Amino acid sequence: MTITARFTALVLGISAATHAAAADGVREIFQTYRENVVAITYTLRPLEKPTGGEGAKIEDAICGVIVDPNGLIITSADPFPDPGGDPRTTWAPVEFKVQVNGGRPLAAEAVGMDRELNLAFLRIKNPPPGLRAIRFAEKRRLAVGEEVIVLGVMSRNYDHAPIFYTGLVNAVVERPRRMYSLDILIQDLAIGGLVVAANGEAIGVIGEDLLNEPREQDRRPGNAVSLLGSITQGDRVGYPMAFPYSLFAAGLASPPPFASEEKRSWLGIIMQPLNKDLIDYWNLDVEGGVIINSVVEGSPAEKAGLMQGDILIEIESEALSVTAEEHLAEFRRRIERTGVMKPVNLVLLRGGVRKEVTLLLGEAPKTAWTAREHKDDDLGLTTREITIDDLQGQNLASETSGVVVDELEQAGWCQISGLQVDDIVQSVDGHDITDLDSFRAQADRLRGNKPGQTVFFVLRQAETMFVLIKTPWTKSP
Repeated sequence: MTITARFTALVLGISAATHAAAADGVREIFQTYRENVVAITYTLRPLEKPTGGEGAKIEDAICGVIVDPNGLIITSADPFPDPGGDPRTTWAPVEFKVQVNGGRPLAAEAVGMDRELNLAFLRIKNPPPGLRAIRFAEKRRLAVGEEVIVLGVMSRNYDHAPIFYTGLVNAVVERPRRMYSLDILIQDLAIGGLVVAANGEAIGVIGEDLLNEPREQDRRPGNAVSLLGSITQGDRVGYPMAFPYSLFAAGLASPPPFASEEKRSWLGIIMQPLNKDLIDYWNLDVEGGVIINSVVEGSPAEKAGLMQGDILIEIESEALSVTAEEHLAEFRRRIERTGVMKPVNLVLLRGGVRKEVTLLLGEAPKTAWTAREHKDDDLGLTTREITIDDLQGQNLASETSGVVVDELEQAGWCQISGLQVDDIVQSVDGHDITDLDSFRAQADRLRGNKPGQTVFFVLRQAETMFVLIKTPWTKSP
C-alpha cells in the first residue's frame, strides 16, 4: 500500500469514528430528553357561543416541554388570541390534553402567558409519578458555528412521535433580547420544543420572535424559515429562534398570569344597529347608533339605568355611525379595550329625548367556550361552569347554581338514562352541586361507592326534574 493510500485510509477511519461518536452523542441526548418533549392537543372554539347553535371547532396541536415533576409545561402561545377581538369571531383554545410517555392523554390547563416572548405555561392537572425535571444551563452561551439538537414531535398521523433535528447556530442576536438563529428549517411541531447543546446541556426552547409591524404585501418574511414560523401568527411575522433559559427562567418560577391584559370590559347589553330605515322611520337626526334590545341583569348597563329601547348615539363625545351588523364588532371591540372599571360617557335617546350617562365598565363574564370543564369517562359526560350564555339563553336568574352538561358520550350511562346537553345538574343523590368542584367530588364519591344507580336533580329549560341514572358498577360488599 502506498503512503497516499495509507493516509487516505487513516483519514477515512478517523472520519468514520468521529461520525459514530457524534451519532452516539445525539442518540444519548435524544433518549435523555425525549419524554420531556410532548404534544399538546387542544380544541379551538369562538370566545362567544353563536346564537342558535354549537358553533364550529378545530382540533390542533403544539409542542411543549415538561420542565418539572409537578407537570409544568412551557410552550408556544400561538393558539391564544390577542385580547380585544370580537368574541364571536375570535378563536380560543380549550380542552388541553398532554400525552406523556405514550400513555393515556392527561388533562392540562393554561396557567400563564408571556405575550412579549409569545410563550405560554400549562400544568398537567393530575401529573403521573416519574416526571423528570429539566435542569437548564443557566449561564451557558452559544456561539456562531456551535451545533445544537432540537427536539420536537411529529404530526398526528405519526402519533406525535418524538423527533430531533441537528443544526448550527448561524447568528447570535442581541436585540431586542439575546437569541440564537439556527440554520435549519423549524417545523411547526418543533416550535415550543427543546434546544440542547452538543454536550447534552439543555439550553432553552424554540420560540418565535414576533415583529410589531403588520405583514403587508411588500413586507414579507426574509426567508423560508421565518415564513413557516409566521403561518400561525396571522398578520404578524414570527421568526423561530432558540430562546435561552435566561429569557423565560422567571416565567418558570412564577408563570405570568393572564390577568389584566386578558380581561375584557363590557356594557352588558344585547344590541342591534340603528340602520337607515329605522333612522328614517323614527325621523332621527343622527348618523347611526346602537339600539339596546335588552339589558343583562347585574351588568354595568343595568346599574347605570340603561333600558330596553334606548339608542346609544355618542361615546366619549364621538358620534356613533353604526348602521349595519358589521359595525357592531368595532363598537364591541372599543368597549372591550377600554378597560375594566374605566368610566365611559354615553349619549342616548330615550323616547326621542337626549340623555347623558356616565358608567363604569365591568369585567366581561366567562362564555361557554372559555369556562372550566370536567370530563368524566365513567359517567360518560362533560360538565362545565354556568356562564352568561346559559343564563341568557334559558332566561335564568343570575344566582342559579349547578353545572351545565356540555357533552354526552354516545350510548354512555348518562345519555341512555335521559340526561340531555344543556341540562343544569343541581344535585346528585341529594348532595347540592354549586360548582364544578362539588360535581367532581360527587363523581369521585360514586366511583368509590360504585352504586347500581344514582339520581341527578336537573334544571331543563326552566323546569326541574329527577333523572335516574343506572350504572353497570357492581356494588362493593
